[in-house]
Amino acid sequence: MPAAEQLIEELIASYLSGNASSEEKEKLEAWIRVNEANYRYYQQLKNVWEASNPAFNPGQIDTKKASRRVMERIKKQAAWYESAFVRYWQRIAAVLLLPFIGWSVYLYRETNRPALPAAIQEITVPYGTHARITLPDSSKV
Repeated sequence: MPAAEQLIEELIASYLSGNASSEEKEKLEAWIRVNEANYRYYQQLKNVWEASNPAFNPGQIDTKKASRRVMERIKKQAAWYESAFVRYWQRIAAVLLLPFIGWSVYLYRETNRPALPAAIQEITVPYGTHARITLPDSSKV
């Protein structure tokens, strides 16, 4: 491995571990900006670093405690849904829902009822005589 590549790897390791000085950070950033190949090489080493140095220890996770906390939150939520107050309002909503739907259907049908076609009739009678006419709605004129 060439000395320059060895130096860059040490610089990247120092940067990723958080031990790099501001001068070393500037050198590394300048090297990364030189070309795309340097940036890709830095990303590869960073991925290897993150895989070998996780941010937390998975063995320290207390799964039983986490499971208990989740179950407590679920039970609190379920208790709220099962409360008398919620059941009362659910029943009221169920009782009011059917009449509301029926009324809505009625109003919809009434507003969308086709209008009867208007019929225009002209009736003329001689002067001085009277005529009596019965209209389609059974009114008399």
